[in-house]
Amino acid sequence: MRILLVEDHADTLEVLGAMLRKLGHAITTATTLADARRNCEQDEFDLLISDIGLPDGDGWELGALATHRGLKAIALTGYGMPADVASSRESGFCSHLLKPVKFTDLQLAIAKCEEPR
Repeated sequence: MRILLVEDHADTLEVLGAMLRKLGHAITTATTLADARRNCEQDEFDLLISDIGLPDGDGWELGALATHRGLKAIALTGYGMPADVASSRESGFCSHLLKPVKFTDLQLAIAKCEEPR
């Protein structure tokens, strides 16, 4: 699966990217909304995994762009209030995972996103 992984925390980005690559996924990374938007518009991906709190905007905007382009999306964030989860769903994210995330939970969310809507 071709995954666009968006995370502004370098260590988290590195660890998640390495783990996803070990599962056989092709990973492209971005640390800002602008870079992620550019990647989303220029390349083809199957899935977006995005932090919500980014230095230059929020992942909800990116989620809406990705789902408009036909990508499925997973929010990976520290924002866990009911309004945050609702915003993720409204933006098109199929899952909303709280940090720190267990990798098995991320794997389950990826599998869920692979299911037809």
